[in-house]
Amino acid sequence: MQRVPVQAPAAASAGSRLREHLRGLGMSAVLAGLGLALVAAVPGRDADAVAATPAPEAHRAVSFANDVMPILKQYCTQCHGDVKDGEKQLEEGLDLTSHETLMQGSTWGTVVEAGNADESLLIQMIVDGDMPKDAEEPFPAEKLEVLRTWVNEGAQNN
Repeated sequence: MQRVPVQAPAAASAGSRLREHLRGLGMSAVLAGLGLALVAAVPGRDADAVAATPAPEAHRAVSFANDVMPILKQYCTQCHGDVKDGEKQLEEGLDLTSHETLMQGSTWGTVVEAGNADESLLIQMIVDGDMPKDAEEPFPAEKLEVLRTWVNEGAQNN
């Protein structure tokens, strides 16, 4: 039996171009588009209003440098790392001025359990109201959530 070579089509089909396009967008964009199409198909919904609704933002990892460190500087380093009168303030041996020193912990051991905010002493002390000491107002919930998220995401030095 003689084999006859099969030529590839000159241009990709519309279906294959669509599949390639969707692969390039990523699954979240495809799902968002699918949700938009389904909502737009619901009777009584204005398709133009639905199309004008922005897609949800992708989750951005919490950054130690940009998100966590400013919180620590504002609420914690006065007692855990700042220099006063030529001496570094290290209550309980805890230095919160860098990722490296934070992860080293205190005199009593680690204060951050990467990946587990519920087991992290740093988070527990804030939740229990023990830290920051002498605070005039409760620690802001949105800032606590940033710290929790960072720890649960693995407490990365990013």
